[in-house]
Amino acid sequence: MNETRKASILVVDDHIPAVEMLNRLFSSANYTVYKAFDGKQAILQAETLLPDLIFLDVMMPGLNGFEVLAHLQSKEATKDIPVIFITAKDTPVDIEYGLKMGAVDYIPKPVEPRELLARTKNKLEAKLLRDSLRQRTRDLEVILRISNALNTQLELEELLELATHLIVDLTGAIHVAIIYRGVNKVILKQMTESKLGVMSEVELFNIERESKGHFSESSVYTFESKDLYLAFIPIGMEKENGFFLVIKETAYDHHQLLLLENMGKQATLALMNADLYTLKAHYAINLERDVQERTKELVSAQSLLVRSEKLASVGRLASGIAHEINNPLTPIIINLDLIIEDIKAERPVSLEDVEAIYNSAERIKRIVQRLLQFTRRGEQEKVSIVATEVKDIIKNVVLLSKGYLQQENIDLIVLLDDSLRPVHVNRDQIEQVLLNLVLNAKDAIQSNGTITIVAKHQRDSLCIEVRDNGRGIRPDIQENLFEPFTSTKEENGSGLGLFVSHEIIKNHHGSIDVKSVEGEGTVFSVLLPYQVSE
Repeated sequence: MNETRKASILVVDDHIPAVEMLNRLFSSANYTVYKAFDGKQAILQAETLLPDLIFLDVMMPGLNGFEVLAHLQSKEATKDIPVIFITAKDTPVDIEYGLKMGAVDYIPKPVEPRELLARTKNKLEAKLLRDSLRQRTRDLEVILRISNALNTQLELEELLELATHLIVDLTGAIHVAIIYRGVNKVILKQMTESKLGVMSEVELFNIERESKGHFSESSVYTFESKDLYLAFIPIGMEKENGFFLVIKETAYDHHQLLLLENMGKQATLALMNADLYTLKAHYAINLERDVQERTKELVSAQSLLVRSEKLASVGRLASGIAHEINNPLTPIIINLDLIIEDIKAERPVSLEDVEAIYNSAERIKRIVQRLLQFTRRGEQEKVSIVATEVKDIIKNVVLLSKGYLQQENIDLIVLLDDSLRPVHVNRDQIEQVLLNLVLNAKDAIQSNGTITIVAKHQRDSLCIEVRDNGRGIRPDIQENLFEPFTSTKEENGSGLGLFVSHEIIKNHHGSIDVKSVEGEGTVFSVLLPYQVSE
């Protein structure tokens, strides 16, 4: 019910004086009153006039009030018109029956005028609220359909074509024009059902210029021109991307303006999505071309990288070989120096020194043989794993390092558990690991210190610890100590000794760990299972 017009009431009663009395009462209250004197006339008046409220008598010749109400509620056009029974048939059973049928009220005769006017006002206000709620619900449903329709279309031309048809369907417009300034061009769409003809871009741009500065908060500007009603709706985030121009032969009501406002908002979002889709399509084409060019560059760079990596691999291999051979070479040189001193002093040559030289030379021979086999056949010699006495391994390590440690005044202490069992290892490799740990401990002490080798049981494994009271290792270095090229030595440290040692112990299914405190010393722990699977 529009608030600008008077509410209308249909009074139905076969008693003419009662109808006239109600006519005077409602007319004095500024309502429009329609009259009917039987059931058939009431139905005809209701379907033709669609009043806002019906006062209906129950006892009438022909169709009674209950039958009239049943008919009205069966029709789509009249089912929502509120009906109030006003009758002398007012038993509790009648009242209950009338209200169950759908009447909004049941007033017994005779009526009190002030009470009747108050009830009328309440029922009309309730109808106004219900009508407003229904209209808002319908508007939301329409807006949702608009949103779904617009946002499923990503091509700009088709999107604008769809928008023009939607506007015509929603408003009954005789002419719709849409201009949109897209990513690459300006797009114009028009649809006309009048003699106006297609409007030129100049005419449309003039309307746009004149309309700017006249927008309300609704972002819809309406004006009249030559008995036509025009609505101008800007579209775009900054209201500069384009506009809708909608022309009607009748004035716009609040409902249509609300739809146009929301149409502009939904179109703005849909057009932004379409713009992004267009940009993405262009970007994909350019990206594919860029990827092809970059791929060619990467292929060229990869070729250079392979050559560089080959050279770096040769360098790392040479460094590793030098480190492998340097360990057994060191005691050879030391023991030869001792033998030379004994000869010059005319002292007898120590058989232990000669054996140490021979053992180290044999180790170098085996290293070279493995390297030759590796380079010739592309695979390393299978490592021999045999049961070996722990004391024999440590004894040989002590023998190989003794002279080296004596020169630096470093004491070497060995503590062996009496119940140690033979361990299945490759003797040469484990001796290499322990000798490397002892020599590293010597470098950490430098002079006048103590190195302790401890061998003991730890569950089902052998634990060998190499302890020193040297300068210790910084925490940041400890984290990466077993990685290649990590060294604690400021000079002459390749950073491969502990890496190689770690790999050897790993291949024996064991583990190697380090604990160190700066200024107090370091403990390397090697854990080896007594039985190793081949």
